[in-house]
Amino acid sequence: MNLRGICVRPVPKSKLIFAIAAPVFLVGVLVFILLPHRNPREVKGVYPSPDSYFRQNICGTGVCDFPGPKAYLHVRFVIDKMGPVEQTPSVSDGSVFASGECQRGKLPILISFDEYSGSVLWQCETDSAFTTGIANSPFTTSKAVFIGNNMGNIYCVDRATGKIAWGKKPSSTQLRSTAIVHGGRVYIGGADFYCMDEKTGELLWSYAVPEWGVEGSPAYCDGLIFFGEGRGIVHALNAETGKEVWTLGTINILTGSSLGGAIYSSPAVADNVVCIGVGEKLFAIDAGTGREKWSFGPAAYNIGCSPAIWQNKVYIFAEEKKDHWKCYCLDLATGGTQWTYDIDGKMSFVASAVISDGIVYFGDMKGTFYALDAKTGDVVFKEKVADSIDSSVAIHDHAAFFANMNELWCVEDYRFNPRVIKAASEYADMLKSREEKKDEIARLIMEMGSVEYEKREAAKQALSAYRLAALPQLKEGVKNPDLEIATRCDDLLKIMQPDIEALDFVEQEKWYEKPEYFLLILESARDQFVEPSIHALERLTGEKFIGDLSDIKTARVQAYKQYTAWLERNKPSPQENK
Repeated sequence: MNLRGICVRPVPKSKLIFAIAAPVFLVGVLVFILLPHRNPREVKGVYPSPDSYFRQNICGTGVCDFPGPKAYLHVRFVIDKMGPVEQTPSVSDGSVFASGECQRGKLPILISFDEYSGSVLWQCETDSAFTTGIANSPFTTSKAVFIGNNMGNIYCVDRATGKIAWGKKPSSTQLRSTAIVHGGRVYIGGADFYCMDEKTGELLWSYAVPEWGVEGSPAYCDGLIFFGEGRGIVHALNAETGKEVWTLGTINILTGSSLGGAIYSSPAVADNVVCIGVGEKLFAIDAGTGREKWSFGPAAYNIGCSPAIWQNKVYIFAEEKKDHWKCYCLDLATGGTQWTYDIDGKMSFVASAVISDGIVYFGDMKGTFYALDAKTGDVVFKEKVADSIDSSVAIHDHAAFFANMNELWCVEDYRFNPRVIKAASEYADMLKSREEKKDEIARLIMEMGSVEYEKREAAKQALSAYRLAALPQLKEGVKNPDLEIATRCDDLLKIMQPDIEALDFVEQEKWYEKPEYFLLILESARDQFVEPSIHALERLTGEKFIGDLSDIKTARVQAYKQYTAWLERNKPSPQENK
């Protein structure tokens, strides 16, 4: 065929560009629509928790909504004979829930204690005689406590009575994962990963996890469930259906996880970022796509702790070299180091940081309790309070709760101890009566502030005698102001026992270290001790004394009013107590 003479027009450049760009654009739109797009919401304020439990909220950030102790640490109670227990207790609405191992029958149990006295409210034995007990922490809701055991059973226990509402066995191996509950569903990892109905325990779906199963606890955010598979793979599932949204990491039969190690850590999710320890590194992962954002590898050994996330910063513990542990604060966006802190002792492998009011709380295996400024890493306080601290801490109402192998401990901030506030009220009554009295009881009360131990003991014995004499008359309704004062005073002595002998601090001018008897010194000491005790008030409250020191009597009254007003301003709100 002769093509000569045929004119071929060139295609205009604009049409050529359109012809190429249009299909590319359409493909891009289809990819955008079909690929999964998740954008988890801000954690803080989205899923507030009424309780304090392991990782503090269902997003696993370790950020607590309750105030912690700031200073003046005092042991509120120690509960021994718990059996081997390393799990974080849960604290809620006046009750503490802890898992351990019953010594008398070697049966793993869940126990409920009074938050302020430590007295046992109830205990629940499960039907397993597996002697290693329970390896996860209780999760509390408004009506129930959820706990799994080492035989693969999970229980829903009535939080008021301790009675088992239901018990199921979803797993063929132990449940080391702590459950989380959201939207009427219970999520927990074991041999596989499980979703169960909160009311009945019915299995709604499961997700197969080969070989190692799930060691850490899950996190929930924006309709997704995140967890780490023991072999070293991170998963994100649709919380409603259990379908896989993304995974990060692969397994090679020779080299193991492509991420570099096993996962014992639990994930924390905030600002569309998932943070989790894998092997010797901390990984930050895009929560919507599963793409790695950055990794940080300071550890010589596996990172077992769970990260905490607060105000765009990540907090972890890592064993930099053998028996040398550090706390790291990293930038959430870049992984850059903001500050580090050298910890005095070894850390429990799975102990993790908790953050409250801008303070990072944790304990080491030497029994030292730490509070660090979350922004700077500066020490707010550190104090040895136990032989060892083996769990993460739970923070609630100006107190910290933790496990010490066979014991459950609570340490508190003296200034917010309910007994101290009650003592202030008792003193108010005594102060009103003492304004008009110069009798024997008033003299004995004054002698309670003596620098001489013998005088204090004599006054104490005499006041006890007054109380014994007063009881029959008080029961008969006799209104005798002297006897009522004696009764109040002796009750107060009981509250303060055995610390009454510590009034030797008078000689050392250290009243501010013992607030529960600070008022006793202020109101009962001899006149020459009033001025230095008021200086102690200033150190205790951080406020300048606003009274007149030239008038001792007036100064006593004003100091008392200033201290009680300070207590009132700083006591927890009803919402915090809930």
